[in-house]
Amino acid sequence: MANHTYNAITLTGLLSAGLLYSVSTQALEISVGDYEPLPDQLNLAILYLNTTSGSDYYNKGKKVSDNFKLDTQVAIVRLLHNIELSNGVMMEPQIVVPYGSLTTSGEANVLGDADGQGDAILGLPFKWTLNTANKDVLALAPFLYTPSGNYDKSQELNMGENRWRLLLQSTYIRHFNAHWALDSAADASWYSANNDYQNGTSKLEQGMRYELQSYLRYKIDDNTMLGAGLGHIGGAERRINGVSQNDSQSTTYLRATISHFVAPQWQLQGLFGKDLEVKQGIKQDTQFQLRIVRVF
Repeated sequence: MANHTYNAITLTGLLSAGLLYSVSTQALEISVGDYEPLPDQLNLAILYLNTTSGSDYYNKGKKVSDNFKLDTQVAIVRLLHNIELSNGVMMEPQIVVPYGSLTTSGEANVLGDADGQGDAILGLPFKWTLNTANKDVLALAPFLYTPSGNYDKSQELNMGENRWRLLLQSTYIRHFNAHWALDSAADASWYSANNDYQNGTSKLEQGMRYELQSYLRYKIDDNTMLGAGLGHIGGAERRINGVSQNDSQSTTYLRATISHFVAPQWQLQGLFGKDLEVKQGIKQDTQFQLRIVRVF
């Protein structure tokens, strides 16, 4: 046990609003090649099977517990349709729906568990193929989180957030040659208030959250691709009944992937990830994800 002055009940108050954000946002972490333009009228059905585990809890940069265990099991369905608006300009309307479970143990056991549907996300990315030597790509993508997931104001943990959220993501793909490319993305999120927080007695508000990601990838051949890179999450300080909680996020993470077309219409991708540094919240020791893509 790490040296700390917080007991499990105190940690409950610190954590009850902060554990679920990764459940929804995992669907919007970019993966290598995600923003490459697709052929006109192409459809993708994507299934993400994601599991994470962590036990170290940090508050304002200090580890206050090494026995605050949270395991997540989340399946995410993503459906998208590609439309060519003009030569070199694409639009991809899509919907993302997560479903899963949160399981606590150790000191986190006081929070209980949760399962069910997360908040459905509606997206409308736009992609521009640029007139550069290797056809670089610029993308701008708004996503709207709807308060449609399972939420019970009497529970500490929920799959849904009971609020609206607007996320704006911008991505640039730099193609160095036929094999090497760098995918970089920046996004910002704005939240509406949750007026049914803490048994409906409190109002939860949250400041802007931002995320930066950059991944280098190597295309071995037309079927197989490797990628690795870093991401950083910041901001998102909470206010409860107007009182700042001084709990801005600052998390840096690592991701590594391998993708392979096992058949012309089927792609599999494996992902390994972990948090490298966390200022506020649970540090994810491991993340594993299998992504299954069906092209039609």
